[in-house]
Amino acid sequence: MPNPNSNAGGISSRTRFTKSLVLASLTVVGIAYGCLFLWQPIGQGLVGSEDEEVSRGRFVFLSLLYPEVRIATWLDGGRLSSGFSDRIPIVFGTVVWLALGAVIGLPLVRPLFLRSRTIASRVEQLSIAILVGLALLSTTTLVVGLAGGLQSRVPLSVAVAILILLVYGLSRSTKRISSVVAEPEISISATAHPKKGIDRIFFMVIVAMTVFAAAVLMLGSWLPPSEFDVLEYHLQAPKEFFQQGSIGFVPHNIYANMPLGTEMHSLAMMTLVGQEDAWLGGLIGKSITAAFSLVGAALLGAFVTRKFATLFGWCAAGMWLTSPGIAHVAIFGLIDGALATYVLASAVAIIGALESLRERTLTLQNPEESELPSLRMMTYWRLAGVAAGAAAAAKYPGLILAVIPVLAFLFWAAWRYRRVFHQREVILATGLIALELAATCGPWYVKNWVQAGNPVYPLAADIFGGKTLTPNKIDQWKRAHTVRNFQYTHQTGSNETNSILWTQVSIALTDATRLGLTSLYVQPAMVLGMLVCLFATFKLRQDRHFVLLATWIGWSGWIVLVWWFATHRIDRFWLPLTGLWAGLAATGFWWLYQNVSPRLSQSIVVLGLGYGCVLNSSPTIADNRYFVSIAALRADAGDENQVPRIFPTTAWVNQNLPNHNLRILLVGEARVFDFIAPIEYSTCFDVNPGEVYLKEKSRTEQLESLRQRGITHILIQWTEIHRYRYPNNYGFSDWPQPSDIQKLVDDGVVSRVDWGFPISFAELLEVK
Repeated sequence: MPNPNSNAGGISSRTRFTKSLVLASLTVVGIAYGCLFLWQPIGQGLVGSEDEEVSRGRFVFLSLLYPEVRIATWLDGGRLSSGFSDRIPIVFGTVVWLALGAVIGLPLVRPLFLRSRTIASRVEQLSIAILVGLALLSTTTLVVGLAGGLQSRVPLSVAVAILILLVYGLSRSTKRISSVVAEPEISISATAHPKKGIDRIFFMVIVAMTVFAAAVLMLGSWLPPSEFDVLEYHLQAPKEFFQQGSIGFVPHNIYANMPLGTEMHSLAMMTLVGQEDAWLGGLIGKSITAAFSLVGAALLGAFVTRKFATLFGWCAAGMWLTSPGIAHVAIFGLIDGALATYVLASAVAIIGALESLRERTLTLQNPEESELPSLRMMTYWRLAGVAAGAAAAAKYPGLILAVIPVLAFLFWAAWRYRRVFHQREVILATGLIALELAATCGPWYVKNWVQAGNPVYPLAADIFGGKTLTPNKIDQWKRAHTVRNFQYTHQTGSNETNSILWTQVSIALTDATRLGLTSLYVQPAMVLGMLVCLFATFKLRQDRHFVLLATWIGWSGWIVLVWWFATHRIDRFWLPLTGLWAGLAATGFWWLYQNVSPRLSQSIVVLGLGYGCVLNSSPTIADNRYFVSIAALRADAGDENQVPRIFPTTAWVNQNLPNHNLRILLVGEARVFDFIAPIEYSTCFDVNPGEVYLKEKSRTEQLESLRQRGITHILIQWTEIHRYRYPNNYGFSDWPQPSDIQKLVDDGVVSRVDWGFPISFAELLEVK
C-alpha cells in the first residue's frame, strides 16, 4: 500500500473542516445509496407471504438470520441424493487444462516478468500465461477440428504437443536475455498488510469473502447445465462437432456457425475424454469456461496490488467475484465471463504499453540506444493482440469491445508519444497485433467466409449474404436483434405530445439506473467505488496513475455506448466492463483510504462483498445444489417446489424411450444437449426440418422422408413455438399449426404417445 503520508493528488493538505465535510458527504451518499439499493426488489419472481415482492434488504436479512435454510438449499433439502466425489474428474480435467495453458503461455509472457519478485507479479504472470495459452489451445482445437481430426484423441494430443514444442522453440532467444528493463516493483509500505487491530480484521474479512465467492463460483460451475443458450449451442455445438468428428457448417443451428473460441475447450475435453454422449467432457468444458472468471479475478487482483497495494488488490478481486452478473454467467456456463476476462487482459496490456512509453517520455530515452526496452513494450502490444483476438474469437462483440480499442490506443500512442515511439516500432507493434489476431480470431472469420460465404455469419447478411440465409430469415434475424425502444408519452395539461428526444432521454435514464441500481447483476460496492474514482481522477491528473484511470474510464464508456446503441440491452451484455469497473472502484477506495477515511473505504467494500456472497450462494443467481449427486441432477425434472434442471419432456424421453433404434425429430425444442438418443432439430432462425419432411406432402412422401432419415418419433414443443411466435419475440415458421399435426394423426402417418403432458404443452408422436 502506498505511503499514507503521501499526498497522491488528494486533499490531505486541506483543512480538517474540508476533510470532515468530504467524509460526511461521502458517508451520506453511501448510506442513501445503500438504503435505496436494498429497497429494490430482489426479482426473479420471489414474493413474500402476502405475494409482495421481496426486497434485497429483506432477502439478505433473512438469509443471515436463518443460515440453515440457505445451507439446506445446497443439499436440495434432501430431495435428491447427496454426493461430491463425482466432481473429482471435472476438477482434475479443469486443472490439467489450465496448467497446460500456463505451460504454453509462460514462455510468451516471460519478457514482462524477468525481474519480478513479488507474489503479485508472479500471480499476474501466471494469470496472463494461462489466458494466452488457452487462446492458443482454442485455435489448435479449431484447426484440428477443421481438418477432421476429432475421431480420436490422438490428432489433438499430437497437435498440442507440437504447439508446446513450437512455443518453447521460438522462446529460446528470450531465455538468453540476461537483462531486461523491467517495470519497477511497487514499494510496499507497512500498511500493505494492516497491522492495527481493526484494519487487520477488515483485511481478513475481505480476503475471506473473496475466497468464499471464488469457491461458490467454482462449486456452481461443476453442476450440470440448465441455461437455455448453454443447452442450445455453448455445449451442443461442440457435442455435434465431436460426434461427427469434424468442424463444419451447421445448417440447423445458426449459433454453431459463429465464433466459438471458448467452446473449443469443451470440444477438446469431449475429444480427450471420449465418451459418446459427451456428458463428462461437456461438464469439464463448462468448468473451464467458469474458470476464466477465476483467472480474471487473479489477474485483476495482482495487477491492482502491483499498482497500489495488497488490500486493494483483494478489494478488486472480491468485487469481481461477488459481482452477481459474473457469478451468474460463470455458474450457468455462459461465455460472457471469458469475454470480460479477455477484455480485462487487453486493458492490462495496453496500460503496460502506454506506461512504458510514458516512462520513456519522462526520461527522454532514445529507443534506438537499446533493443531491450522495445522487447518489453512489444511484448505488451503482442499480449494486447492475443487478448483482443481471443475476445473476438469468443464472441462477435469482442471485435468492437476489445480489438477496436486496442487498435485505437495503438494509433493514439503513435501520435501522442511520437518523439519516443518511433515509426519502426509502430510498424512492428501493428504487425505483432495483426499476427496475434490471425492466430486467435482470424481462423474463425476465414472459416465462416469459406463455409458460409460470410466472414461474420449471420451478421451483415445484407452485404455478404450467407449460406441458408433467405431474405425471410435475414429479416427475422434483424427484427429479433434490433434495439427496441418504448414509447413514452408526456402530458402537458390536456395536450398529449410524443417527443422523440424525451423518449430517448427517458430510456437512457432508465438504462443508466439499471446499470447502477436496479439490475440483479449490480455489485453495490463497485458502483460506489466507481463514483469515488470519477471524483478522484480529477485530483490525480498529475499522478502516475492517471494513465490507468483515464484509459480504463474511456474504455468502460466505450463498452457502455456499444451496449446501449448496438445491442438489445440485455444486462448480461454489459458484463465485459465488469473487470474495468472493479479495478477503477478499487482505485477509488484506495484514494478514499489515503485521503479521507480508511474506515469508510473498508466498510463499503465489506458490506458490498457481503451482499454479493449472500446473493451468489443463493438459488436467485443460479443453481446452488453444490453437494447433490451429479447423476441425480442429470435426471432432475423438478417438482412443485424445485425448478427443473432438465426440461420435463426431455427427461421423460430419456427415461422412457430406448436409446437404440431411435431417432427423434424435434420441432420447436432447441435445448437439446441433454437428449441421449439421436435427434434432429433446428433453432428458430433455421429451416425447420419437420417442415421440409412433412409440409404439403402426401402421406407416402411423408413416411418415405421420415423413414429415410430413420426418424421414429416426433416431439412438438408447443410452449416454445408459441413463445417464439409471440409479438416482439424471435419468430417461428407458420408450420406447424395444431391442425397440421392432427392431419398427420388422421392420415396414419403418426400416432400420439400417451405420456401425461397436455397436448397444448407438447406432443410426442410415434412414426408408423
